[in-house]
Amino acid sequence: MESGKKTFPGIFTKKTFYIYTKAKQKYEHGMFNIFKLFIQYFDSNYWNAYYDGDDEHIEWYDSWVDISKNIPLEIKVDSRVLHIGCGSSSLGIDLFNSGVESVINADFSEVCINLMKKKYPHLTCKLLKSYSCLDILLDALDIDTKFSENFFDFIIDKGCLDSILCHENYQEKVQKLLENFYTCLKVEGYLIVISGGNPEERLIYFNNDVWKVEVVKMRKQGVDLLANFEDEEVVEEIPEINYFYTYICLKRSLDSI
Repeated sequence: MESGKKTFPGIFTKKTFYIYTKAKQKYEHGMFNIFKLFIQYFDSNYWNAYYDGDDEHIEWYDSWVDISKNIPLEIKVDSRVLHIGCGSSSLGIDLFNSGVESVINADFSEVCINLMKKKYPHLTCKLLKSYSCLDILLDALDIDTKFSENFFDFIIDKGCLDSILCHENYQEKVQKLLENFYTCLKVEGYLIVISGGNPEERLIYFNNDVWKVEVVKMRKQGVDLLANFEDEEVVEEIPEINYFYTYICLKRSLDSI
């Protein structure tokens, strides 16, 4: 490490254990008897089985078309965009159809990526393949050495952070995730995190000075994280289940801290 070079600050305090503790308590009290299901969300084998033979679009929380109407950002046609944890979402296709030609859709499920490549062979990307198998937690984010620091104008995460929070070592994983996001983004680029977690549960991960964060609360439109596991009793006890949040994170330079 170069002398005097600033490093990405740590983001975890004792408060960060709140998320795991709260979810575990809900599970133990029967409010969420799907807690064990959530743990599988960090396992690529789970997602490979999930997508096996099924190329139907699955949208977590809501479609990009509807979400983008409620956020004060414009993704210009010459923007470089990384859609991480893309799954079978139509988000990348929607951006491509709007004229954005440099969109990389990445997921760690090889089955999912192969399905989407087969379904959309016409999609092109000025950077490299439109659909790529990528583990965002690896030290290097450079696929075929194409990526570098300060590369993307936008990184869009629709449920990826939520999945990583299901890992038992989520503190270390989330730290690594945000470091990699920060490295790949241009200064004054945007990380857009779409999550089921409310600000009390998510802003603790952005509790340093490298991000300037704006939060937009949205009501789910017929699409729900809990899918078939949700019932009226749970919704009544936990009304926030009906909402999701978009965290618009502007990258600041470490030199400005």
